[in-house]
Amino acid sequence: MYYIASIAVVVGLLAISAWGLAYWSTHPLRVPVPRHPPPDVGVPEDVSFRTSDGLTLSGWYFATPNARAVLVLCHGHQFHRCQMLDVMRGLKDGPFSFLLFDFRCAGRSEGKLSTIGADEVRDLEAAVEWLKSRPDTHSLPIGVFGYSMGGAVAIMAAAHDDRIEAVATQGAYASLDRAIADRGRFFIGRLGPLLAQPALLLGKRWLGQDPASVAPVGAVADIAPRPVMIFHGEWDPFISPDDGRLIYVAAREPKRLRILKRSWHIGVDARERPAYHAELRRFFEGALLGPGRLRPEPEAR
Repeated sequence: MYYIASIAVVVGLLAISAWGLAYWSTHPLRVPVPRHPPPDVGVPEDVSFRTSDGLTLSGWYFATPNARAVLVLCHGHQFHRCQMLDVMRGLKDGPFSFLLFDFRCAGRSEGKLSTIGADEVRDLEAAVEWLKSRPDTHSLPIGVFGYSMGGAVAIMAAAHDDRIEAVATQGAYASLDRAIADRGRFFIGRLGPLLAQPALLLGKRWLGQDPASVAPVGAVADIAPRPVMIFHGEWDPFISPDDGRLIYVAAREPKRLRILKRSWHIGVDARERPAYHAELRRFFEGALLGPGRLRPEPEAR
């Protein structure tokens, strides 16, 4: 009886944990957005725009005098636009204006459900449409950089929207089911499938689609001949660096892959940060402003 009771307790705990993982992922707590960004990044224009399914999204637009391109910076799951400020700091001396916005169910944007990338594609499409509707930005080339979920969204949106002329990501998942499996391993190690499989089933119910179908790895080839730059931290505990490699292999030229040897999920080690920002800037300048497309590299490093 003791063993039966123990097994029942373990099964019950796993079931509760799986429900919690699925619910927490699709119904995240909102992290408040400060009223104003830090003074060192400048004073933005408060903006809003609507998605094709009727949600109003909120963001900041940072205009740069004589900008020659616009970069849309997409935050990761369960955070908001401020997550992208460090990247903007690393690039803001370049010829770029910036749009930072909150995905649905995050920050100041509307929405009651996060689909962890599936419907968030609509959000990025709405951001691009908004830029193309403005007299001061409609003719500027658009590049997108995204962290984690934001990177996955950038790939999936660019695959069928050629108004996005270059994509860079850090820590993007190859497919959502792999991301959920990785999260299960993060929490309980080798027993991760016992947590991830029930969470997948529950997530499928809330998402309204199979997480396996939310797959940047299956979409990235359609971005070519527009360039793709993939960063991934070697020590990423949430999304395996193998996801970055899978996306790179699936992409077509021109493409680049950088595994950051000292970095983790969306954080970049201080020793790697200057080179990281410099390479990201070179990528977007070459992709959006150069006389020709970026040339393929002989091999990924």
